[in-house]
Amino acid sequence: MPIYSDTWLRFWREEAELTQAELARRVKKSKVALNQFERGHKLPAERTAKRIVRELADELDEDLTVGDVFPPDGYPSPGEIVRARYEEDKERRARVRIMAKRRRARA
Repeated sequence: MPIYSDTWLRFWREEAELTQAELARRVKKSKVALNQFERGHKLPAERTAKRIVRELADELDEDLTVGDVFPPDGYPSPGEIVRARYEEDKERRARVRIMAKRRRARA
């Protein structure tokens, strides 16, 4: 299974093909601070969050909001969404294999 970002900030930064250092420079924060935001250890101040969103939105030509990049607690991360879909697909593929075996056994 491929590995995906566990925070939306990292997801959007990677979509924009920006390094942590580049985004940090653009929003006038240290790379360490940006890393802490990405890992969920700290939340940026509202002003910083808006700068980050503006930079990502401009780079991606997307209409992003603060809620898209810093969703409320309890909202699934990109990694959680992908893992859930992967598990659903895995279960579906297993059911299809079982049905195919049953058909071959009857034939």
